[in-house]
Amino acid sequence: MSLGDENIINRNCEWEDCSNKGGCYIFGRSYCGHHNVLAIEKHFYEELELWGGSEEPRGKLKNLFARYIEILADKKPFRHSYLTSGRIKDRTYDYKYKDGIIEFKIVRHLNAWKNESSMREVVEHWKFDSIKKKKYFYMPWMIHRKMK
Repeated sequence: MSLGDENIINRNCEWEDCSNKGGCYIFGRSYCGHHNVLAIEKHFYEELELWGGSEEPRGKLKNLFARYIEILADKKPFRHSYLTSGRIKDRTYDYKYKDGIIEFKIVRHLNAWKNESSMREVVEHWKFDSIKKKKYFYMPWMIHRKMK
């Protein structure tokens, strides 16, 4: 470990009036475990304000959105949605934003863990209400593609 690595590890939480050791990082800033959750939420809503909603979100917003949804995934009504940060970062597209509602599509791989030869891709359509912090899943259409 170099001296620079040690300085990163030993940084204090950068949340105002917190003297805990950091260790969770958000774009180079260090936070303790408790403030990491609050910082992700804070930074997510700051980036959301900057986003026009008519184009795909930038990497920073998509990263924060994925991390924020993963935090909410442990709470109702997100439980059992299987929306992990990795899946959101890698498989979501066609984002829209209006009146506090983020809409997006995600490619899901059905049966991938059971039997790869019978795996199907399904495109799901999700809405996330950033004001009420609720998710809505609906499929006005489903696209099934059997993988070869």
